[in-house]
Amino acid sequence: MAIATNQEVDLGSEQDFGVVVDESTLRFERLLPGPVERVWAYLTEPEKLARWIATPTSAVGADTTVEFTWDHSKLSPHKEPTPPQYQQFQGMVSRWRVTRFEPPRVLSWIWDEGTESESEVTVELTPQADDVQLVLTHSRIPKAE
Repeated sequence: MAIATNQEVDLGSEQDFGVVVDESTLRFERLLPGPVERVWAYLTEPEKLARWIATPTSAVGADTTVEFTWDHSKLSPHKEPTPPQYQQFQGMVSRWRVTRFEPPRVLSWIWDEGTESESEVTVELTPQADDVQLVLTHSRIPKAE
């Protein structure tokens, strides 16, 4: 079943919404504390990436391919066990191939290139006073069976 274009989708909590742009594209926006260089660091530096998404094999840069290992227990200083709904991802390895690298404003990558789950992610950062507008567009998302 396809999702209607521009339908809002709950991504976790009542304040976390994304917009389904079309049947294979999801976009969400967040206003984050700045400056833009700080947000960029969380998208590209290994120690910062490991604190919010997964542990990378190297820094994210122009023309790089980086592998990420998913380990929920490393995301929290409390070292709590992986919640049941995320256990299927524990230890999973995924690969990003960077296709656009324009520090500190635009980062795009192919996620899991050459696999059935290949998709594309673009993050755009725009300074807004002391904050940063983050727009993440996840496109070419494979259809769920």
